Amino acid sequence: MRILIEMFILPLRLFNDDIILSINNFGPVFGKRLQKRVVVVHDVWFLSDAYDGSKVLAGLFHLLLRIQQRVAQKVVTVSEFSRRALVSCMRIRGADVTVVGNCLPTSDAVNHAHSALVNADEAACGNSPYFLLIGSDRGNKNIERAVAAYAHYCGSTDEAIQLVVVGTYGDDFVGKLRQKYSEIFDKGLRIEGYVTREEFKDLLRGSTAVVFPSLYEGYGIPVAEALANGKFVLVSRGTVCEELAGEMGVVVDGHDVTSIAQGLEKLQQCASHKALPKIHRRVTDFFDCAARARTLAQTLMS
Repeated sequence: MRILIEMFILPLRLFNDDIILSINNFGPVFGKRLQKRVVVVHDVWFLSDAYDGSKVLAGLFHLLLRIQQRVAQKVVTVSEFSRRALVSCMRIRGADVTVVGNCLPTSDAVNHAHSALVNADEAACGNSPYFLLIGSDRGNKNIERAVAAYAHYCGSTDEAIQLVVVGTYGDDFVGKLRQKYSEIFDKGLRIEGYVTREEFKDLLRGSTAVVFPSLYEGYGIPVAEALANGKFVLVSRGTVCEELAGEMGVVVDGHDVTSIAQGLEKLQQCASHKALPKIHRRVTDFFDCAARARTLAQTLMS
């Protein structure tokens, strides 16, 4: 339904506009003469090696992107990683794709690296330490492997800390995890599911470290949020998240449960150190929405 609205109903509503910006992969397929159409393609997960779902959906996604490539005057994406993916999967020239990265709300800026240690210490005074696992029940988020790895981690150490899981999960998915990993639900696995933005910020601020083993992202906003709060973050090798995390990343093979389990042990060790890498400049850049807005405006007007 979203694709139908964006590709066919939206151009009727905006037919007389001079510029149309579609921010969600697909945009109008027709418009008035000389109308400029710009589409933001966040990622090409369906076309990547990490995708293991329906080939029909992958084929449909490829077709729709081909249509966008023909009807859009400009293509924008959110990271250099996604630009490389578009060039590789869609044979789009790199010069024809503009990168405009995501940014974090300035209201979150008070929580970034310089105050993160204080926040974590305060949170630890009244609560047990915990990792924060962020994701959903979509395959690329890799949650089931992460939970399996947590079970291995709990069995390998007497000092395992809790794992709090947030995101959108169906009842069937949660039931499957409860049945398969019942022993760690008793030991320290806690599935919060969907939480409000304020609840999420509190959980992030109070966490020992963040676990985000996603196999494919276009940008990796949870990683940026983790860094902005001075948290080490577990990420999968070869993804944009590895690039984004830099020195604050604990990199694992996202397809290997043992590797993720070992990553959890390393994550605990990293988080126990008070000294953090100097990432202040990169963190500050996450909140520079004005610079990204200028780049996007230049793209729309050029």
